[in-house]
Amino acid sequence: MKPKAIFFDVDGTILPFDGVIYHLQDACRHFNVRVLTKREIIKYTIGYKITESIPKLLPETKKFINEFSDYYMKSYNKDVRSIKPFPYVKGIFNFVRKSKIKIGIVTTKSRSQALVTLNYYRL
Repeated sequence: MKPKAIFFDVDGTILPFDGVIYHLQDACRHFNVRVLTKREIIKYTIGYKITESIPKLLPETKKFINEFSDYYMKSYNKDVRSIKPFPYVKGIFNFVRKSKIKIGIVTTKSRSQALVTLNYYRL
């Protein structure tokens, strides 16, 4: 039976997770809080919104979490050109489209943030 749709996540599936790590660590430095390790970011932020996961890891960010999140997102979006999709992504997307299967995106990013990436790479 042919599926009607296939869903993809953005970070870690379409794009390497390195951009998230770099920009979260940059936001920590910008707001002068403890810089999260790569391991902490991978273990505690995947699948959660920044506004939910960061205050649990860094309680001092609760009072400025929206500013932290905005800084992270703006920084990430400006850098999207340097975060290249995995090499197999375009081929898979083309194959799925040719097969007349819909593509869905599931992510904890905002819709606008995900679209910045997808539109830039014409995915």
